[in-house]
Amino acid sequence: MKQKPQEPSFNMAQAELLLMATTKLGYMRRDAADFATRGVDGARLNGFATLIQQFADLPTEQEMVQTAAVRTQQKDAIQTQLLTAMQALMSKVGLRHNDRTPAYKAFGTSGLNSASEAELYAGIRQAVRVGRRTLPDYAAQGVTAAELDQLEAQNEAFLEAVHKQQDAENDSLSTTQTRLRAANTLYAELSYLSEVGKALYVQTDVSKHDQYVIYDQSPVAPAG
Repeated sequence: MKQKPQEPSFNMAQAELLLMATTKLGYMRRDAADFATRGVDGARLNGFATLIQQFADLPTEQEMVQTAAVRTQQKDAIQTQLLTAMQALMSKVGLRHNDRTPAYKAFGTSGLNSASEAELYAGIRQAVRVGRRTLPDYAAQGVTAAELDQLEAQNEAFLEAVHKQQDAENDSLSTTQTRLRAANTLYAELSYLSEVGKALYVQTDVSKHDQYVIYDQSPVAPAG
């Protein structure tokens, strides 16, 4: 069963959550003796500090998106080189057979300039296979075994680049969800400890009470 995507349990930027949690941890350590009277000991505060550090250490969504973008650029560059090599091959084939002939069409390159990645990869494999089988027919036009080998190698490099791009995109989605789970866990602990802080000082110290107020707005539940 497909997992339901995580939703934020807070309504602030993640960077703001990190800063707020770090700031309030400082207040809690200052007031540790008072917190201990409400069952919040040093170990609990250390655990909160660990949650903060774990969240801070996770890659941000921007990092992962840009990593995926780099992989996309790399894949696009290899794809351009692959199409250029394919066109060079077919220009030689076209010297003997024009693009309307069965011999030319057998290479399967028609439409590959705008084909999907899967279609392009399969089409180039076909072109290499047909090229090797009919190599003697086009030797006079300059088609060589080395050219076909190079085209095949470029095609495999293209496939690898596609896989790396897909992996980067999947990693980006996965990391976004992992970071959001960590943020929700951090926010839940921040909320509880801040409530303890407010309760401690609501009658005795307005300044300290206000330091434990969380200024955010609960997310609006989706309609429907």
